[in-house]
Amino acid sequence: MNKLLKTSFKLTRRAPENFIMEEERHFLPDFEIIIRESHIRLFSNATVVQFFVFNKWSLATAYCLSRKITPKKKLKALIKRLTFKKRKIQEAIWALDQWSFGYFHWLTEVLPRILTAKESGYDYPVLFPKNANKNLYFDDSVSALEIEPHYFSLKERVQVKNLIAPSHLQPAQFDPEQIKQVRNSFRQYDALEQNVSKSKRIYISRTIAQRRYVRNETELERVLSRFGFETVFMEKLSFQEQRKLMSETAFLISNHGAGLTNMIFMPDNAIVIELKANADDINNCFFNLARALDHHYYYTINPGDNKLIQRANITVDVEKLNTLLTAIIPE
Repeated sequence: MNKLLKTSFKLTRRAPENFIMEEERHFLPDFEIIIRESHIRLFSNATVVQFFVFNKWSLATAYCLSRKITPKKKLKALIKRLTFKKRKIQEAIWALDQWSFGYFHWLTEVLPRILTAKESGYDYPVLFPKNANKNLYFDDSVSALEIEPHYFSLKERVQVKNLIAPSHLQPAQFDPEQIKQVRNSFRQYDALEQNVSKSKRIYISRTIAQRRYVRNETELERVLSRFGFETVFMEKLSFQEQRKLMSETAFLISNHGAGLTNMIFMPDNAIVIELKANADDINNCFFNLARALDHHYYYTINPGDNKLIQRANITVDVEKLNTLLTAIIPE
Protein backbone atom coordinates (compact mmCIF):
# COMPACT_ATOMS: atom_id res chain seq x y z
CA MET A 1 0.00 0.00 0.00
CA ASN A 2 1.25 3.49 -0.90
CA LYS A 3 0.75 6.53 1.31
CA LEU A 4 0.93 9.75 -0.73
CA LEU A 5 2.94 12.48 0.98
CA LYS A 6 3.32 15.14 -1.70
CA THR A 7 1.86 15.42 -5.19
CA SER A 8 4.07 16.14 -8.19
CA PHE A 9 4.83 19.79 -8.85
CA LYS A 10 6.60 22.01 -11.37
CA LEU A 11 9.92 23.46 -10.25
CA THR A 12 11.37 26.45 -12.09
CA ARG A 13 15.03 27.30 -11.59
CA ARG A 14 16.63 30.66 -12.17
CA ALA A 15 19.50 30.60 -14.68
CA PRO A 16 23.09 30.83 -13.36
CA GLU A 17 24.13 34.33 -12.40
CA ASN A 18 26.61 34.55 -15.31
CA PHE A 19 24.53 32.57 -17.83
CA ILE A 20 24.94 33.36 -21.53
CA MET A 21 22.68 32.05 -24.30
CA GLU A 22 25.60 30.52 -26.23
CA GLU A 23 25.95 28.00 -23.39
CA GLU A 24 22.24 27.25 -23.11
CA ARG A 25 22.55 23.54 -23.96
CA HIS A 26 24.47 22.90 -20.73
CA PHE A 27 21.54 24.01 -18.55
CA LEU A 28 18.28 24.14 -20.52
CA PRO A 29 16.92 20.69 -19.50
CA ASP A 30 16.98 21.72 -15.83
CA PHE A 31 15.48 25.20 -15.92
CA GLU A 32 11.99 23.75 -15.56
CA ILE A 33 11.16 20.21 -14.46
CA ILE A 34 8.41 18.21 -12.81
CA ILE A 35 9.31 16.86 -9.38
CA ARG A 36 7.41 13.62 -9.15
CA GLU A 37 5.18 12.68 -6.24
CA SER A 38 6.63 11.59 -2.92
CA HIS A 39 5.12 8.60 -1.16
CA ILE A 40 5.79 5.88 1.37
CA ARG A 41 5.27 2.23 0.57
CA LEU A 42 4.00 0.12 3.45
CA PHE A 43 5.08 -3.53 3.21
CA SER A 44 3.77 -6.34 5.37
CA ASN A 45 6.19 -9.23 5.94
CA ALA A 46 8.72 -7.99 3.39
CA THR A 47 12.13 -9.61 3.04
CA VAL A 48 15.39 -7.69 2.64
CA VAL A 49 18.33 -9.49 1.05
CA GLN A 50 21.42 -7.32 0.61
CA PHE A 51 20.05 -4.36 -1.43
CA PHE A 52 16.92 -6.15 -2.65
CA VAL A 53 13.42 -5.95 -1.21
CA PHE A 54 10.89 -8.75 -1.73
CA ASN A 55 7.17 -8.30 -1.25
CA LYS A 56 6.39 -11.91 -0.45
CA TRP A 57 8.08 -13.57 -3.49
CA SER A 58 7.86 -10.60 -5.82
CA LEU A 59 10.85 -8.29 -6.16
CA ALA A 60 9.84 -4.71 -5.31
CA THR A 61 12.04 -3.21 -8.02
CA ALA A 62 11.03 0.42 -7.36
CA TYR A 63 12.59 0.18 -3.88
CA CYS A 64 15.75 -1.74 -4.78
CA LEU A 65 18.60 -0.78 -7.07
CA SER A 66 18.22 2.60 -8.72
CA ARG A 67 19.17 1.20 -12.12
CA LYS A 68 17.36 -1.43 -14.16
CA ILE A 69 17.54 -4.87 -12.57
CA THR A 70 18.51 -7.44 -15.19
CA PRO A 71 16.94 -10.94 -15.29
CA LYS A 72 20.29 -12.36 -14.16
CA LYS A 73 20.34 -10.11 -11.07
CA LYS A 74 16.74 -11.00 -10.30
CA LEU A 75 17.57 -14.71 -10.43
CA LYS A 76 20.59 -14.27 -8.14
CA ALA A 77 18.49 -12.26 -5.69
CA LEU A 78 15.81 -14.95 -5.67
CA ILE A 79 18.39 -17.68 -4.96
CA LYS A 80 19.67 -15.64 -2.00
CA ARG A 81 16.08 -15.14 -0.87
CA LEU A 82 15.70 -18.92 -0.81
CA THR A 83 19.04 -19.93 0.68
CA PHE A 84 20.20 -17.26 3.12
CA LYS A 85 19.51 -17.77 6.82
CA LYS A 86 16.35 -15.95 7.90
CA ARG A 87 16.04 -13.48 10.75
CA LYS A 88 12.79 -11.80 11.78
CA ILE A 89 12.33 -8.25 13.08
CA GLN A 90 9.20 -6.27 13.87
CA GLU A 91 9.63 -2.96 12.03
CA ALA A 92 12.16 -0.94 10.02
CA ILE A 93 12.72 1.79 7.44
CA TRP A 94 14.36 0.95 4.10
CA ALA A 95 16.08 3.73 2.12
CA LEU A 96 19.09 2.16 0.38
CA ASP A 97 20.27 1.22 -3.10
CA GLN A 98 23.63 0.44 -4.71
CA TRP A 99 24.69 4.12 -4.74
CA SER A 100 23.71 4.91 -1.15
CA PHE A 101 27.17 5.05 0.41
CA GLY A 102 28.66 7.46 -2.07
CA TYR A 103 29.04 10.81 -0.31
CA PHE A 104 26.80 12.74 -2.72
CA HIS A 105 24.07 10.07 -2.76
CA TRP A 106 24.15 9.67 1.01
CA LEU A 107 23.56 13.36 1.73
CA THR A 108 21.13 14.14 -1.09
CA GLU A 109 19.15 10.90 -1.46
CA VAL A 110 19.42 8.57 1.53
CA LEU A 111 19.11 11.13 4.34
CA PRO A 112 16.14 12.99 2.75
CA ARG A 113 14.31 9.67 2.36
CA ILE A 114 14.92 8.73 5.99
CA LEU A 115 13.74 12.15 7.15
CA THR A 116 10.62 11.76 5.01
CA ALA A 117 9.74 8.52 6.80
CA LYS A 118 10.48 9.87 10.27
CA GLU A 119 8.52 13.07 9.76
CA SER A 120 5.57 11.02 8.51
CA GLY A 121 5.34 9.41 11.93
CA TYR A 122 7.40 6.26 11.36
CA ASP A 123 10.11 6.50 14.00
CA TYR A 124 11.41 3.01 13.21
CA PRO A 125 14.98 1.72 13.16
CA VAL A 126 16.69 2.11 9.78
CA LEU A 127 18.24 -0.92 8.08
CA PHE A 128 21.96 -0.69 7.27
CA PRO A 129 24.54 -3.34 6.34
CA LYS A 130 26.98 -4.10 9.13
CA ASN A 131 29.87 -2.30 7.44
CA ALA A 132 27.95 0.98 7.01
CA ASN A 133 29.72 2.69 9.90
CA LYS A 134 33.10 2.39 8.17
CA ASN A 135 32.07 5.46 6.17
CA LEU A 136 33.45 8.61 7.80
CA TYR A 137 30.12 10.44 7.57
CA PHE A 138 27.94 7.68 9.05
CA ASP A 139 28.16 8.22 12.83
CA ASP A 140 27.59 11.97 12.70
CA SER A 141 24.71 11.52 10.26
CA VAL A 142 22.79 9.08 12.43
CA SER A 143 23.37 11.32 15.43
CA ALA A 144 22.33 14.52 13.65
CA LEU A 145 19.12 12.99 12.28
CA GLU A 146 18.48 10.92 15.43
CA ILE A 147 18.48 7.70 13.45
CA GLU A 148 18.43 4.34 15.18
CA PRO A 149 20.46 1.96 13.00
CA HIS A 150 19.51 -1.71 12.72
CA TYR A 151 22.40 -3.64 11.20
CA PHE A 152 22.06 -6.69 9.01
CA SER A 153 24.54 -9.09 7.47
CA LEU A 154 24.90 -9.32 3.69
CA LYS A 155 24.72 -13.08 4.19
CA GLU A 156 21.24 -13.17 5.72
CA ARG A 157 17.66 -12.41 4.73
CA VAL A 158 15.72 -10.18 7.07
CA GLN A 159 11.97 -10.62 7.26
CA VAL A 160 10.32 -7.39 8.44
CA LYS A 161 6.75 -7.48 9.68
CA ASN A 162 6.24 -3.75 8.99
CA LEU A 163 8.65 -2.24 6.47
CA ILE A 164 8.47 1.42 5.49
CA ALA A 165 10.09 2.37 2.17
CA PRO A 166 10.09 6.04 1.09
CA SER A 167 9.92 6.47 -2.69
CA HIS A 168 13.14 6.94 -4.62
CA LEU A 169 14.02 10.56 -5.31
CA GLN A 170 14.65 11.77 -8.83
CA PRO A 171 18.41 11.61 -9.36
CA ALA A 172 20.00 15.04 -8.87
CA GLN A 173 16.75 17.01 -9.02
CA PHE A 174 16.20 17.92 -5.35
CA ASP A 175 13.01 19.05 -3.74
CA PRO A 176 14.26 22.22 -1.97
CA GLU A 177 12.17 21.43 1.09
CA GLN A 178 13.79 18.01 1.53
CA ILE A 179 17.39 19.10 1.03
CA LYS A 180 16.98 22.02 3.43
CA GLN A 181 15.70 19.60 6.08
CA VAL A 182 19.01 17.75 5.85
CA ARG A 183 20.96 21.02 6.05
CA ASN A 184 18.97 22.24 9.04
CA SER A 185 19.39 18.95 10.89
CA PHE A 186 23.17 19.26 10.69
CA ARG A 187 23.10 22.93 11.63
CA GLN A 188 21.14 22.14 14.75
CA TYR A 189 23.42 19.20 15.57
CA ASP A 190 26.64 21.19 15.09
CA ALA A 191 25.34 24.30 16.92
CA LEU A 192 28.24 26.34 15.59
CA GLU A 193 29.21 29.69 17.04
CA GLN A 194 27.30 32.43 15.24
CA ASN A 195 30.00 35.09 15.62
CA VAL A 196 32.65 33.13 13.68
CA SER A 197 33.76 34.75 10.42
CA LYS A 198 32.08 33.26 7.34
CA SER A 199 34.34 34.75 4.70
CA LYS A 200 36.66 31.90 3.67
CA ARG A 201 37.36 31.26 0.00
CA ILE A 202 37.92 27.58 -0.71
CA TYR A 203 39.03 25.62 -3.77
CA ILE A 204 38.43 21.87 -3.48
CA SER A 205 41.11 19.93 -5.37
CA ARG A 206 40.39 16.50 -6.88
CA THR A 207 44.05 15.61 -7.43
CA ILE A 208 43.95 12.81 -4.87
CA ALA A 209 40.87 11.29 -6.53
CA GLN A 210 42.94 10.80 -9.73
CA ARG A 211 39.89 11.19 -11.96
CA ARG A 212 37.90 14.23 -13.03
CA TYR A 213 40.83 16.36 -11.94
CA VAL A 214 42.13 19.73 -13.19
CA ARG A 215 45.02 19.18 -15.58
CA ASN A 216 46.47 22.69 -15.16
CA GLU A 217 45.93 22.97 -11.41
CA THR A 218 49.21 24.78 -10.72
CA GLU A 219 48.22 27.51 -13.16
CA LEU A 220 44.71 27.59 -11.67
CA GLU A 221 46.03 27.94 -8.11
CA ARG A 222 48.17 30.93 -9.11
CA VAL A 223 45.02 32.71 -10.26
CA LEU A 224 42.99 31.68 -7.21
CA SER A 225 45.71 32.76 -4.76
CA ARG A 226 45.41 36.32 -6.05
CA PHE A 227 41.80 36.31 -4.87
CA GLY A 228 42.55 34.78 -1.47
CA PHE A 229 41.50 31.19 -2.16
CA GLU A 230 42.86 28.28 -0.14
CA THR A 231 43.30 24.82 -1.69
CA VAL A 232 41.70 22.01 0.32
CA PHE A 233 41.76 18.23 -0.09
CA MET A 234 38.53 17.00 1.47
CA GLU A 235 39.92 13.46 1.70
CA LYS A 236 42.29 14.70 4.41
CA LEU A 237 39.52 16.11 6.61
CA SER A 238 37.05 14.37 8.89
CA PHE A 239 33.36 14.79 8.17
CA GLN A 240 33.08 17.17 11.12
CA GLU A 241 36.03 19.22 9.86
CA GLN A 242 34.48 19.45 6.41
CA ARG A 243 31.19 20.73 7.84
CA LYS A 244 32.93 23.30 10.03
CA LEU A 245 35.08 24.54 7.16
CA MET A 246 32.09 24.89 4.86
CA SER A 247 30.07 26.71 7.53
CA GLU A 248 32.75 29.42 7.41
CA THR A 249 33.03 29.55 3.60
CA ALA A 250 31.60 32.35 1.49
CA PHE A 251 33.07 31.27 -1.88
CA LEU A 252 33.45 27.65 -3.02
CA ILE A 253 35.11 26.57 -6.28
CA SER A 254 35.63 23.08 -7.69
CA ASN A 255 35.04 20.94 -10.72
CA HIS A 256 32.40 18.20 -10.94
CA GLY A 257 32.79 15.88 -7.94
CA ALA A 258 31.46 14.89 -4.54
CA GLY A 259 33.31 17.71 -2.81
CA LEU A 260 30.80 20.23 -4.15
CA THR A 261 28.10 18.41 -2.17
CA ASN A 262 29.54 20.22 0.84
CA MET A 263 27.73 23.38 -0.26
CA ILE A 264 24.94 21.93 1.92
CA PHE A 265 26.91 23.12 4.95
CA MET A 266 27.69 26.64 3.66
CA PRO A 267 26.02 29.75 5.09
CA ASP A 268 22.86 31.08 3.44
CA ASN A 269 23.34 32.92 0.14
CA ALA A 270 26.88 31.66 -0.37
CA ILE A 271 28.59 31.67 -3.78
CA VAL A 272 29.35 28.43 -5.62
CA ILE A 273 31.48 28.36 -8.78
CA GLU A 274 31.54 25.11 -10.75
CA LEU A 275 34.30 24.42 -13.26
CA LYS A 276 32.27 22.48 -15.81
CA ALA A 277 33.59 20.27 -18.60
CA ASN A 278 32.53 20.99 -22.15
CA ALA A 279 31.14 17.46 -22.47
CA ASP A 280 28.44 15.96 -24.66
CA ASP A 281 26.20 14.83 -21.81
CA ILE A 282 24.35 17.06 -19.38
CA ASN A 283 24.79 16.79 -15.62
CA ASN A 284 23.58 19.73 -13.57
CA CYS A 285 23.43 18.10 -10.15
CA PHE A 286 25.45 20.88 -8.51
CA PHE A 287 23.61 23.70 -10.26
CA ASN A 288 20.36 22.08 -9.13
CA LEU A 289 21.68 21.62 -5.59
CA ALA A 290 22.83 25.24 -5.38
CA ARG A 291 19.41 26.44 -6.50
CA ALA A 292 17.64 24.17 -3.97
CA LEU A 293 19.77 25.74 -1.22
CA ASP A 294 19.30 29.31 -2.52
CA HIS A 295 23.02 29.78 -3.15
CA HIS A 296 24.39 32.01 -5.91
CA TYR A 297 25.68 29.77 -8.71
CA TYR A 298 28.35 30.70 -11.25
CA TYR A 299 30.23 28.51 -13.71
CA THR A 300 32.83 28.36 -16.44
CA ILE A 301 32.88 25.91 -19.36
CA ASN A 302 36.28 24.30 -19.85
CA PRO A 303 37.87 21.86 -22.33
CA GLY A 304 37.71 18.22 -21.21
CA ASP A 305 39.53 15.08 -22.33
CA ASN A 306 36.40 12.93 -22.46
CA LYS A 307 32.93 13.37 -23.94
CA LEU A 308 31.32 12.25 -20.67
CA ILE A 309 31.28 14.52 -17.62
CA GLN A 310 31.84 11.65 -15.20
CA ARG A 311 35.13 10.79 -16.92
CA ALA A 312 36.43 14.16 -18.07
CA ASN A 313 39.57 15.75 -16.68
CA ILE A 314 39.50 19.45 -17.51
CA THR A 315 41.89 22.21 -18.45
CA VAL A 316 40.55 25.32 -16.77
CA ASP A 317 40.25 28.43 -18.89
CA VAL A 318 42.08 30.57 -16.32
CA GLU A 319 41.60 33.79 -18.27
CA LYS A 320 37.84 33.32 -18.26
CA LEU A 321 37.87 32.42 -14.54
CA ASN A 322 40.02 35.44 -13.72
CA THR A 323 37.51 37.71 -15.47
CA LEU A 324 34.64 36.11 -13.54
CA LEU A 325 36.35 36.42 -10.14
CA THR A 326 37.30 40.02 -10.82
CA ALA A 327 33.64 40.79 -11.48
CA ILE A 328 32.13 39.07 -8.42
CA ILE A 329 34.70 39.36 -5.62
CA PRO A 330 34.90 42.78 -3.99
CA GLU A 331 38.34 44.31 -3.66
